[in-house]
Amino acid sequence: MVGMMAGYRTAADTLVDVAMRDRFQRDLLVFPILFLYRHALELELKFLVNTYGRFAGVDPNWKTHDLRVLWAEFVKISGEFGANDSDGADDTVASIVAEFSKMDPRSFSNRYPVDTKGNPIPVEKSELDLAVLKDVLDGVFGYFNGCDGYFDHLATAGP
Repeated sequence: MVGMMAGYRTAADTLVDVAMRDRFQRDLLVFPILFLYRHALELELKFLVNTYGRFAGVDPNWKTHDLRVLWAEFVKISGEFGANDSDGADDTVASIVAEFSKMDPRSFSNRYPVDTKGNPIPVEKSELDLAVLKDVLDGVFGYFNGCDGYFDHLATAGP
């Protein structure tokens, strides 16, 4: 699982580097980049929910792709561990997860040109600064890594 999470993120980071060097490649790679980052976020949340959920009465959840559901489960777990958000990171990460959820609610928008009923998926036409996206997500993945370390420390500390 950890290898998959790292793999999707590394693939997205690598494609951002390529896209930033070549405008033509950027136009071709933007959708795979968004999909890879979104999937890495989903895997991060599923990892945390499935690893630490038992401490908060949260069952493993492999069935949903809905980032809002996974985020809510993560928040419950974080609360159970008594995480203190003194720097406001929770709200920042929540807004980024919400933005990915809004852009791609069920993990279809950047994989296919149509939804499951054949209806075209609207494509955002505005310019996306991939360097900023990569930097922001570096912080988000750092946040999740820190949560993992904190939860693990408390879970293995004993009574």
